[in-house]
Amino acid sequence: AIKSGLRIAAIQLIDRKPKAAMDTLQKVDGMLRPYKGDDKSILNQKTILLKARSLADSGQSQQALFMTEGLDDTDDVLRLRVDTAWDAGDWVAVSDNLDKLIAREGITLAQPPTTAQAQMIMNQAIALNLSNQRQSLQRFASNYDLFMKQTPVYNTFQLVTRPLTIAALADRQSLLDMTSEVDLFSKFLDDIKR
Repeated sequence: AIKSGLRIAAIQLIDRKPKAAMDTLQKVDGMLRPYKGDDKSILNQKTILLKARSLADSGQSQQALFMTEGLDDTDDVLRLRVDTAWDAGDWVAVSDNLDKLIAREGITLAQPPTTAQAQMIMNQAIALNLSNQRQSLQRFASNYDLFMKQTPVYNTFQLVTRPLTIAALADRQSLLDMTSEVDLFSKFLDDIKR
């Protein structure tokens, strides 16, 4: 019943019904309290992540980020934080959490980049640019230039990471236009609904 409740909440979130998902998760909480199974902590964490996503989708991004603070930095937690901070325009939080995700990818020039890796790196460049972390952006660009050269988005990467000029200020709106493309947490929702 608990797993079914989590599945229902995930489907409700995919269907953009965060209020309904939160109601479902309240019922799951009631079932979890007396539950004594070995997987209780895993189910609790999934419930917290789904609640945080519900809050984020309801426009309560700061509360959603706060809800994830006590959780371990698993990939799912980091992805949720990135998505939530991205939607809220909290570019420092985006870059902090994406930095951890990218480090876990074990990216080297020996292997061609995957589409997901290239997108993560591009998103990090955008976040560093929008948070005005210019020195970090230049270091990041230097570290990933050869890697991104192997991707179809290399020209965009160069544009996003170029040194600040007066013309670059006009490109801020272009960067903001790219920000609607992130949804790293959707895989977690898809996995739960199965």
